[in-house]
Formats: sequence, C-alpha cells, structure tokens
Amino acid sequence: NTSLFSISNSITNRLAAELAAAEVAEAVAAEVRRLRRLQEEAEQAEAAARKPEVSFAANARVETEEEILTPRAAEINARMSVPEINTELERGAHLAARQMAEKGRANELAARVMSSTRGSLKKYSPKSMFPKSTAHSRYFWFEGERLCWRKDENAAASAKNTKFLPIRGITAVLIVEPLSKHEFALQLMGLDKPYILKASSQQDMLAWVQALKTVLAVQQETGHRNRGS
Repeated sequence: NTSLFSISNSITNRLAAELAAAEVAEAVAAEVRRLRRLQEEAEQAEAAARKPEVSFAANARVETEEEILTPRAAEINARMSVPEINTELERGAHLAARQMAEKGRANELAARVMSSTRGSLKKYSPKSMFPKSTAHSRYFWFEGERLCWRKDENAAASAKNTKFLPIRGITAVLIVEPLSKHEFALQLMGLDKPYILKASSQQDMLAWVQALKTVLAVQQETGHRNRGS
C-alpha cells in the first residue's frame, strides 16, 4: 500500500508540473500574439502621423541619436502590469531600432547593447519534465548573432565549454508574471515550450529583456528595409 501511494503521489506531482509548464507556454504564446497585434497597430499609427523623430521610450521626450545609442536602464511605472511593461519595452525597442535604421546606424545600436549586457542568469531547460528542479546558473553574453553561455565567468571560453542560441531563432522575449520572480521567457522557433531565464534582480531582468528586444527589433527593422530595397 505504501508503494502504491508513493507511485500515485509521484504521478500526481509529475502531472502537476507538466500542467504548470503547459500553462506558462500558453500564456507566453497568448502574450506573443497580443504584442504582435499591438506592434502592427503602432506601426500603422506611426505611418499615419509620419513624425520625423521618436524616442526610445514611447512616452518619453525626443532623444538625440547618441542618447539612443547609449544603453541605459529601462524605467517602469510601479503601477504598470507585466503585460503593460512587455508592451512598453517592445514599443520602445522598435521605435529606437526604426529611427536608427533610417539613419543607417541600427547595427551600431545593436552592437552597443550587446557589448554592455552580460552576466549570470539561472536557466530552465524547456526539454526537462521538471524544469525548475534542473535549473542551473550560467554566465551569459552576446557574441556575433548568438546568445552564448558557459558554466561561469571564469570558465575557459572554448567551443567545448560554450553553448548558444542563434538570436534569429528567438521569436519573442517576455517578462513572466509575477514581476517579483525576475523571470523572462525566450520563445524559440520550432519549440512549443519557452526557455525560462531568471535574473538576480528586477534591474538585471529588465536590462536583459530590453537588450534582447532591442537586438530583435534591429534585426526586424533592417530585414524589412533590406527586403524593401
């Protein structure tokens, strides 16, 4: 009887973990659809207004090129919800990338953001049945068009010790609720479950989300212009 109870309890825990992972994936997918719809609406509104200058933050003053090219911490209102923060960061990244693309400096913006963003994050694998129980701290940085990581900052930076994700394979970057968990999700092309990364603080989490959204926005904006040329 004790053995049967243990097996039943193990199955129950496994089903609960799988259900929680499925709920996160569904929430991320819904948020991706919402952000894409809002992005399309923002692009239509901007095209109608045809304003010559935009700022990094959608509700901030107009900035100079050098100010936009200088990475700075994202600022959020304490009363904003997580979906609102995701929307604001997404909109700001695309506005900055579009303005720099118009001036031929979008790649410079991406390079500055990538060179200034690095550090330790806890990584949950989407392939694990129990991702939270298999989490490991890893040192992350950008290299070329890749998001790379190794065991720690002092580990030898060799091909053997380095793993990476192609940035072009990331379709969305979203802060995961609640904000206090300091977690964000990378939705990857061809995978149903997202990669979940956990920062040590809200400031670090925002810096990583802002950087990734900016790099993705630059790729999208420069890609649009290359296809249209």
